[in-house]
Amino acid sequence: MKISLVIFASLLLISSASDQITWTETEHDFGDINATDYVEHDFTFVNSSDEPIAIENIRVTCGCTTPFYTEAPVMPGDTGRVAIRYNPKGRTGYFRKTISVFFEGIKGKHKLRIAGTIIEQ
Repeated sequence: MKISLVIFASLLLISSASDQITWTETEHDFGDINATDYVEHDFTFVNSSDEPIAIENIRVTCGCTTPFYTEAPVMPGDTGRVAIRYNPKGRTGYFRKTISVFFEGIKGKHKLRIAGTIIEQ
């Protein structure tokens, strides 16, 4: 019985971790973009917890995608941001990139996605 309670409590902690961060959106489609233009999009989140939270790490799938983010801890109820800059140089056609955001003290990752179509001019 005690083991079941420990497992249940652990599951509650894991599931509530994702409730600590509320994203305004997790996907953005740039549509058609020029092959010579950098594009950038801001993803914003709200700290829905009772404690300050901070981004620990951001991983991108290739060097064409560069993240910028709020480095200071985000206080409860405040907003933070993750800006993603995409460099289409040397690429054509449709793209879809995944960005993984890791927060200090929160298990798991939050996935953001950007997409679009690179056109040559």
